[in-house]
Order: sequence, then C-alpha cells, then structure tokens
Amino acid sequence: MSTLRHLELLGWRLEESDFGAFTYGMRATIADGLGPAAAPLLVDAWDRMLIYKPWREQFVELISLIPSDEAFTLLLERYEREFAREYLLAAMERFPVRAVRVLSAVAARDSTSALLASGLLRMHLKAHPELPGPDPAPRVPDAPGEDLPAVLTAPGRAPRLPAYADPDVLPQVLIKGGGRALPAAATRRLVALARKPDERLEAVREACDRRSLADLGWALFLHGDAWALPALGWLGDGRTARDLAALIPGWVARGTRARAVKAVDAIARIGTAEALEVLDELAKTGPDHAVRDAAARARP
Repeated sequence: MSTLRHLELLGWRLEESDFGAFTYGMRATIADGLGPAAAPLLVDAWDRMLIYKPWREQFVELISLIPSDEAFTLLLERYEREFAREYLLAAMERFPVRAVRVLSAVAARDSTSALLASGLLRMHLKAHPELPGPDPAPRVPDAPGEDLPAVLTAPGRAPRLPAYADPDVLPQVLIKGGGRALPAAATRRLVALARKPDERLEAVREACDRRSLADLGWALFLHGDAWALPALGWLGDGRTARDLAALIPGWVARGTRARAVKAVDAIARIGTAEALEVLDELAKTGPDHAVRDAAARARP
C-alpha cells in the first residue's frame, strides 16, 4: 500500500474506524506506505472524529513523525489540542531546519497562527543559535519605571515561567501614547498575574495599548494551558472576542462544551462594543444550547 489509489481500491473509509489497537496499526501502516502523502488523510480523520482516548496520543505522535512541511503545518494549526503541543515541540527538535522554514512562513502571514509561529520561532532559534533564520524584528525600547502600572513593579523576584512565556519570545506589550514597551521583568509579572487573573489587571488595561496586550494574551492562549482562556477576558479586545467565537463550534463538535462556555465568559469579560455584539450573535446562533444560554446570561 504505497499510493492513495491503493486506499481507494481497498475502499478504506476512515470514518468507520474506532481507532482501536488493530485500526491504529493500520494507520501506522498507511503512514509508512504513503509517507508524506498520508498527512492530510490522517489529520482529516483527527478533525472529524472523536478518537478513542487511549490511542489519541499515539495518533498525534504518528502525525508528528511524518517528514513533510505539510504535516508540520497541519500540526501547528491544531497546536491547542490535546497532545499537539508536546509532539509539535518534539517535531521541532527532530526536524530543526524544517521548523525554521515552516514557522518563518506562517509567522509572516496575517493570521491567528502568526503570533504562535513567531513565538515558537524565536524560542527555537534561541535554543539553536547555529540555525539560519530570518532577521528578528526590531524590539521596541523599554518604558521607564514611572510609566509602568504599579502592579507590575512590585518588589521581589519575578516568577519562573515556561519557555514559551519568556518575554524574549512573546509579543511586546506597548504603553499607551508612546513608542515604549513593558520591560522583561514587568512582562513576567504580567504573565504571572494572568495565570490567576483578577481586578489588579484593570490597571494594566488602563496603562497599556489594548491591541498589543491582546496579542500577548492570544500568544499565551495558543499554547493551550487552561489558565490562558479566562485570562483572555482581561487581556483581550474585540478581535479576540471574534477569534474566540470562531473556535467555539469546533470545541462543541469535539465534545469540549465546558471550554466553549468558558470562552463565552471570557468574551463577556472583554466588555468592548464588539465583544457585546459577539455575545448577541452567540445567544441567537450559538452551536449548542449551553453556549446560547451562557451568552444570554452574560449579556448586560
């Protein structure tokens, strides 16, 4: 079995599989026989099916092992899903040059994946300085301490954060009314606050440019940690609300209704005029009764 035509002749139908032990082995055989051509076939199954949980991790790992730009890109586009982050990072180490090539291309696009790709690219090049990569965008100078909100300048050591939350790889947050940005220590404190968001973040929203703050929040959210979704309610803007609403139907279809409802809560917390419009739309046309009810309750 070495071409897609062979699968057609067998009448193979992915949607009939329960992804048990036998059918997982068949998928591995398909990947081995078809090579890179198997990537869209497997990812299409991942998109449409509730894969039997004990085999889900092995299935994502199988996609990550396919040596093609297409497989890498498809995995990157699903980075927030269970197991995807772990195996994309493994693929970056396994195919380091491919990672630079694909991440550079995606980072140059105008898409919601661009922020994620930019951060991953900076993190990858920082870990592998020997790799050739694009020239980094110039960083905005740091704002002086007197321009920073007091909540971000409290004395004490800045907390340790995961590698993806290193200020060097995150989008810079700009101060309102000038070409200055939060210094690294202030950014670390901001991320630490976002992990347990509360009213202290109101001062940050008042002092910082809302679009750049939303970009930071979205970059954190795309890494898939559970805390980042409620944090978007404090860090996001109208575009964030639209981007979250676009993800809700997929979450409902894959059985993660609770996450969809949390997204509605985050949209309500954003509170801009555009976010309120999104709530109205979800209350009327949301993909699930729990989503519609949550949006109706959240609307002022």
